[in-house]
Amino acid sequence: MAFTPHSLRRQAEQETLTLPALKMEAHKIALSLLHGDFAMRKKGMGDEFWQYKPYSESDRPQDIDWRQTAKSDSVFIRLKEQHSLQTTLFWCDTTRDMDYKSAPKRPTKGEAAKIISLAAGIALAGIDTAIGPVHTRQTSRHNPGIDILANYLMNEPHNPLLPQLHHYPVPKNASLILAGDFLSPLPQTEEVLHHFHGLAERIILIQVLDPAELTLPFSGHLIFQNPQNTTGIEIDNASAIRTQYIDRINAHCAGLEGLCKKYGCAYIRHQTDRPLHDGLMQLCQGLMGAPGSQPYGGRV
Repeated sequence: MAFTPHSLRRQAEQETLTLPALKMEAHKIALSLLHGDFAMRKKGMGDEFWQYKPYSESDRPQDIDWRQTAKSDSVFIRLKEQHSLQTTLFWCDTTRDMDYKSAPKRPTKGEAAKIISLAAGIALAGIDTAIGPVHTRQTSRHNPGIDILANYLMNEPHNPLLPQLHHYPVPKNASLILAGDFLSPLPQTEEVLHHFHGLAERIILIQVLDPAELTLPFSGHLIFQNPQNTTGIEIDNASAIRTQYIDRINAHCAGLEGLCKKYGCAYIRHQTDRPLHDGLMQLCQGLMGAPGSQPYGGRV
């Protein structure tokens, strides 16, 4: 499956269209709550109505709602929401580790991560959110922002590795969407989450794995090869270590999910044998958690 920025964007746009109609309202609520013209639920000069409150001497007479006042013996004013334009920054693992797939017609981990990330970017850019890569902080809204993100996902030769992300600052009110397999040692991931905790408005971590990485469905002689170098581990009988392997990978994923809970991040796990729109739906559900609330943990 060969991608160009144009074809990646086209497939990502198709993924946004496959969101079930029943879920579209939840999708809309999640994104409008957290991104775009973000409703901070504070009194301000926005256009969106929030709630009524009794009139006091400190209020402006022009804010009186005469229709609501006529229904009672009290005078009411309309509170409006203060709005703050939002930014969402993306990081996607583009190392050779993400090139793996265990079946010919299945997307690689990298392809799945890029499509889900760009589909989220398209949805966010459509509601006036500035989007772009975390390390360049080059962002824009609407189509220019989508083009920036698509070009980064397909052409970025200097995408920082996960351990390097803690060197990058984030602007005020920005959210982060991080996508990769996150099979690096957990202390590396914790260093990144610790760095961004308290700086980012929200952090969503998307772990993308091939199902074979979770079940080791092989038998006989096996070589675990690291794409980053020439080292490898030879196993004479893969089935003999399957139980031990599954225990270790499950422990790693549980540890990763625990780190996300510790730092208030949303944790999502997507398997590449599942439809891509399932991963996007889980991302939308992850966006629904209000700041400071219990993060969403999902597996698809």
